[in-house]
Amino acid sequence: MTPRLGLFATGWLVSCFADLVYPVHALARYVELFGDAEARDVALRCAREFCASQGPDGQWWWHYDRRTGDVVERYPVYAVHQDAMAPMALFALERAAAIDLRPPIAHGLAWLAHAPELCGGSLIDEGAGLIWRKVARREPRKLSRYAQAAASRLHRALRTPGLDILFPPGLVDYEDRPYHLGWLLHAWPAACAARWDERAILR
Repeated sequence: MTPRLGLFATGWLVSCFADLVYPVHALARYVELFGDAEARDVALRCAREFCASQGPDGQWWWHYDRRTGDVVERYPVYAVHQDAMAPMALFALERAAAIDLRPPIAHGLAWLAHAPELCGGSLIDEGAGLIWRKVARREPRKLSRYAQAAASRLHRALRTPGLDILFPPGLVDYEDRPYHLGWLLHAWPAACAARWDERAILR
C-alpha cells in the first residue's frame, strides 16, 4: 500500500457534508411525492443532527464521523454549502415536514457575509462579481483532514490537537466553479426567494 493510499484508507469512517444534505433532500422530495412518514422522520433526525453541529458563526463543517455524526474536521468551509446546498436540503424539508428551518439557513448565510476566519471579511467579491470557493487551513496537502481521520479511526472521540494553532483557517481559494451558480439556481427558486425574510439575513 502506498503512503497516499494508506492515508486515504484512514478516512473510511469519515463522511462529508454532502453525504448529509443529499439524503435529506432526496428523502424530503420523496415525502412530498408519497407522504411517507418514516422517510420524513429519518430526514428530520439527520437534519437536526447536522444543524446541531453547525458552527458558532454559521459554518457548515466539512467532515463527520459516520458512526456518531460528530465533526471530525471542520475545514474547508465551502461557499456552496453555505448559500446553496444546505438551503436546498432544508427548504425541501420545510415543505415536507411543515417546519421552520430559516434560522440555520440564515446563520449559514451570515457566515458567508461576515466570516470570522477572514476577520469579518467575505467570500463574496462584489468587485469581481464572484463568490470565492472556500476558506481553508494554511496547511500542506490537506494534512489536517488526514490527521483527523487517522485519529478518529483509533478512537471515535479522538482528535488531533493543536491544528488551529499549527494550521489556522483563513486561506481563501480564489476559484469559482460553475456548479456553484447552478446550485444557487436550484436552491433558490422564485418561490423560496420571494418568501425569504431579508431581516433574517441581516439580523
